[in-house]
Amino acid sequence: MGVVVFRICSSFPFFFNMSRIYVGNLNEKVSKREVELEFETFGPLRDVWVARNPPGFAFVVFEDKRDAEDAIKDMDERYVFGCKIRVEMARGPTRGGRAARLGLTEKCYECQRVGHFARDCTRKPGYVHQVHRRRR
Repeated sequence: MGVVVFRICSSFPFFFNMSRIYVGNLNEKVSKREVELEFETFGPLRDVWVARNPPGFAFVVFEDKRDAEDAIKDMDERYVFGCKIRVEMARGPTRGGRAARLGLTEKCYECQRVGHFARDCTRKPGYVHQVHRRRR
């Protein structure tokens, strides 16, 4: 029997200390750059995603969890972009796309399952399945 030794390098895995925060009640016309400028004062950002359909919320990923905690303490219930925003630690991991490349995954806010967003959730009330057929 051999002994397996794991060597931890400074970049492995870099996402263990990252933290993602949810920013809600945003003005629907706010840009990604405006959100970046508002939150980069707390520390280096890894990613910023602003929702467009439906608008009104964003996710900000900090490189360091302590920076995210500071942002939550300072920005929650503050008037920014003309609205009183809500800032809290994001629930659940993220879904594919850029987030997958960052090593994160996300749960649906409707059913708490991984693999789809709430807008695509088939388990929410009022969901109507649409069949797309090819026209000839």
